[in-house]
Amino acid sequence: LGVIVVNAVWIGYDTETNRAPTIAQAAPHVVVVENFFCVYFTSELLIRFLAFDNPSQCLSDNWFRFDAFLVVLMVTETWVVLAVASSTNNLDV
Repeated sequence: LGVIVVNAVWIGYDTETNRAPTIAQAAPHVVVVENFFCVYFTSELLIRFLAFDNPSQCLSDNWFRFDAFLVVLMVTETWVVLAVASSTNNLDV
């Protein structure tokens, strides 16, 4: 719960202070913190997924599905958009 609160505070700070349009153009500390949260929440979701006796059970757990949706959004914003922009040499996304 603590990491979620810190992430919420970080989102507020990042919104007010970070003027870079993409993570590729952001200050180094922004890149580090964004990647930390992305790795943390992805790892947490993976651990929760592995805790199911039957992997298909995760589809019936609404909290897992909600968290998975949030992690997919975070991974898309942090890593996928950057990878696509880098591959097209268009970092002004």
